[in-house]
Amino acid sequence: MIKYLYLIAFLIFYMTDTTCAQRHDVWTYTLNWAENHSVGKDRHLALRCLEHILAHDSTVAKAHYLKANIIRKWGWRIQALQHYSAALRHQPKLAKDELFMNKKYVLELHLKKHEEGHHTIDLLRTHYPLKVSYYHSKALLYWHQGAYDQAIALYDQAIVIAPQEGSLYLQRGDTYQRKGNDTPEKNLDAKEKAYRTALKDYQTALTKNLEATDITTCKEAIKYCQYELNQVLTHKQKQTQWATKIAPWTARIKADPNNYQAYWERAHHYEQAERYQEAKQDFVKALENPAIKPEIRHYLLDKKASCERHLKQYDQAIATINQTIALGKNPDGALFSRHYIYYYAGDYARSLADIDSLLAKYPKDGIYWGAQGEVLFKLERYADAWQAYKKAMEIGGLKAYTDENVAACKLALGLTDNRKALMDTLKGYYWSYELDKGLAFADTLLAKYPQDAEIYFYKGQMYKQYDKYPEAIAAYQKALELQPNYAQNEKFVNNQATMYEYSGQLKQAIAGYEAAAKLNFKDAGEYHSQIAELYIKLKDFAQAELHFGLAINFSRQDDDRADAYWDRGVYYRDEKHFYQQAKLDFVQSLKIRPNWADEDLAEVNQILAHLDTAEAITEQLKNKNLPNRAELLAKRAVGYYHSRQNKKALQDFEAAGKLKPSIAEDIDWGFYWGELAYLLKKYDRSIEVFNKNRQKHPKNEDVLSYLGQAYLDNGNYQEVVEVFDFFEKNCARLLEYAEIYAYRGKAKLALKDYAGALKDFERYLLYDPYLESYVAKEMKICKEKLGKG
Repeated sequence: MIKYLYLIAFLIFYMTDTTCAQRHDVWTYTLNWAENHSVGKDRHLALRCLEHILAHDSTVAKAHYLKANIIRKWGWRIQALQHYSAALRHQPKLAKDELFMNKKYVLELHLKKHEEGHHTIDLLRTHYPLKVSYYHSKALLYWHQGAYDQAIALYDQAIVIAPQEGSLYLQRGDTYQRKGNDTPEKNLDAKEKAYRTALKDYQTALTKNLEATDITTCKEAIKYCQYELNQVLTHKQKQTQWATKIAPWTARIKADPNNYQAYWERAHHYEQAERYQEAKQDFVKALENPAIKPEIRHYLLDKKASCERHLKQYDQAIATINQTIALGKNPDGALFSRHYIYYYAGDYARSLADIDSLLAKYPKDGIYWGAQGEVLFKLERYADAWQAYKKAMEIGGLKAYTDENVAACKLALGLTDNRKALMDTLKGYYWSYELDKGLAFADTLLAKYPQDAEIYFYKGQMYKQYDKYPEAIAAYQKALELQPNYAQNEKFVNNQATMYEYSGQLKQAIAGYEAAAKLNFKDAGEYHSQIAELYIKLKDFAQAELHFGLAINFSRQDDDRADAYWDRGVYYRDEKHFYQQAKLDFVQSLKIRPNWADEDLAEVNQILAHLDTAEAITEQLKNKNLPNRAELLAKRAVGYYHSRQNKKALQDFEAAGKLKPSIAEDIDWGFYWGELAYLLKKYDRSIEVFNKNRQKHPKNEDVLSYLGQAYLDNGNYQEVVEVFDFFEKNCARLLEYAEIYAYRGKAKLALKDYAGALKDFERYLLYDPYLESYVAKEMKICKEKLGKG
């Protein structure tokens, strides 16, 4: 872990703008590092690196993309969507990337960002106009917006493209069914039409191409839809009956518009017929009776508030019920009614306050206890809700709670023997990233089912999400002990191997991935790629190359095979420096998946061009009498530097420096020379070269920064302080070189200047708060020495 913190600091040094020629494509290098570490145990470090990049240049699309990928998995959906949107804004060609766009769309759907979702899907449909899944994606947005007609129109278009695709008929049927559900009761003809059309689509779907699970879903939908249709037909029959009862009162009102009793009676019939708007109007008219008695006014106001509640006119309902409370005729009943209005309005805090007031007066009222349980259930205070429900059941009387909520409450507390329901709840916590709740619930279940392997498995999964690898391994191991058949479950074996990898147990990880590969040997390419990467870490390159070859051969999907070629190309480039082989692999990857490895191929071609230049210079240098021999050696050194042959590069600079010492003063060549000596840990030489360069360029930030680092690594702590004191006073770009405070702080700590060191570390964190772990140990020492621990 510590070595990566130093690597991050090194990478961040390269992230600032400069005019020095040593600046190669730092963004590509740094982003590749972050991408390679954006999954697994080092993703926190990758995130810090990405955040630092974005702090310096917020237009780097890939940094936004990678950051979104990391934080999305932690449940930070709003922030992830912001970064996906930024990535697309700064790199419009991502609109053709289906994986990227689908990740963005899913977040927009979950966060109910419907307009943004429409824009995302419209871009995809522009590039993939015949892909019917995107018609469904857009229809789903309309579905969630309640715009069912627009959704249906999209399914109509998709069915024209793929008329034998049964899932489209099923999805259109679901939309008609939802339309029927949401159509108001007063429009029963429209509800009936929607349900009948849904049934027709479901029946058609069964004659088309459908997966087995969709066939089951379709048959269940037919049953439900038929039930709802029957309900509508029954309701229509009842409406005819209610119309018969309402008609006489309408006739009386027509004969005498001031017949308040007739308004009252008709309002009751409207209310029973669920025609709440008409009922409310009649209750309002009855309230105009100048001779109305206070107790009747109280009753009519309560009925009016009830209608407003059903109409979801909650503010009006509260205002009405407050009038009944002010009358003082039945304040407890009115308070109970107001509690229900707040409850249905979703204002659970006020609802609870009203019911608590009633319970303070009537602690033995079972109805009030049941109502309190309902509110506490909505607030997810399940333990308190269960106590209230129990009290209500003990006291008895009329129920003010639902059996479904009582069952769900018991489920949340693990107080049920329905294991399937309990496991569904546990899985729900896992998939919704509610990990704290999930782990607590897993412990509750284990108290009930201590030998249940599946509970341990999901506990391991949640620890994995939290990056708690030892705990995850222990949970997986317990699951395996309880259920040895898990050893034949590819997903389980892969997860266990991943945890071993993340915890640094590489040999166990390799064994795990090999076991997973055997369980899916026909499509084991990805496992072999992973095994190859682990062998690289173990410096067993022969095994790494063997498994890269297996990865290519055992990848059934084109994308997986493209990945395998790319992985081996990166290995040839970065580990073995076999650039021609790397080029061949990147070319193969591009043949399978265009645009995937463009940047990597360009980088390798650039390296090969530098090598060609170096070889050309080598031919020239065969002439021992060249007057510009020193300059040619320096140019060849640069070629070697860019082709990552640092030892050869340093040798050439040393030879050039002997012929022409002023090479060290050149802002480009001198910097390359000093940097190479530093990278090869020849600190005395690096210091000597950088000091010569500094004499010529006394205020160059890059030179001063590297010189200070060389002094620090060489143990010259007083010189570190002097260099960075000068930097602070004379250089303008402190924001881009915040790491100097960390370096100077470490030097002051070595000099036992604890107050000065702590001040520097705190200053560093003002600029780079995400890298606290880089100086955490040193800050702790300073605080302890200063008595601030």
